[in-house]
Amino acid sequence: MGGPPQLQPQKYQEYSSFTHSIINGGNASHLKNLPIRLYSEPDIDFIKKTYCSELTYENINACDLDRLNKFLQSIGNTKTTYITTQGRGFHSWNIIEPLNCADWITAICQ
Repeated sequence: MGGPPQLQPQKYQEYSSFTHSIINGGNASHLKNLPIRLYSEPDIDFIKKTYCSELTYENINACDLDRLNKFLQSIGNTKTTYITTQGRGFHSWNIIEPLNCADWITAICQ
């Protein structure tokens, strides 16, 4: 990218799916009319114990997913949902309920 984000903000914004620090959200603005489901298990205690005791909610992707969902809603996306889980583990395969997700996908395709 030619350097850190502080020196090359345009490059990082160009390749980022969402940039909460700019008004139009960066590339996320292209998702305005698409059905979006965001999943996360924001288990900060597990993350602190496993990776780094100094981490906070703002350091994990759950914070960004929450911000992305709120951004999409603010620009008029009525088909965006942020789903959080508890006690299912940290991997995406554990936090998505397969039948519920399949039903959601099927409904979109009809």
